[in-house]
Amino acid sequence: MQRDRMAVARTWLRNAARDVSLARLALNVEPALAAFHAQQAADKSLKGAAIAATDDHARSHSCTLLMAELRSHGVRMEPQVDADARALDLYYLASRYPDAVADNDPGDLVPREDAVRALERCDRVVEFARAVIESEAKK
Repeated sequence: MQRDRMAVARTWLRNAARDVSLARLALNVEPALAAFHAQQAADKSLKGAAIAATDDHARSHSCTLLMAELRSHGVRMEPQVDADARALDLYYLASRYPDAVADNDPGDLVPREDAVRALERCDRVVEFARAVIESEAKK
């Protein structure tokens, strides 16, 4: 049975929305976790966009790599969204693992204001991904 790629893409987008919700909940308590979930939301939304555009996605958590994959398939993007995706990749490891940055506690590495910026970047990337998915659905 062949899968409905648009349904799969929208499932990735719904899962991204859950990560955005978690990021907002964590913002004032654990900014590093908020930044991590912002990165995860961007990652998942871009995987949805890649599935919508190509029926596949890179097996990676790198937003930078996913954006490159979309570009290679002719998806146009604003430079700001590309920069936002790259910036979010900083939070994938550093905000999760105690040994990712010289044995520092991840909770000490991401101040609240950085997590706020991560959420702003995430919102732009998720909106871009949503637009790609909806555009592909109309084809």
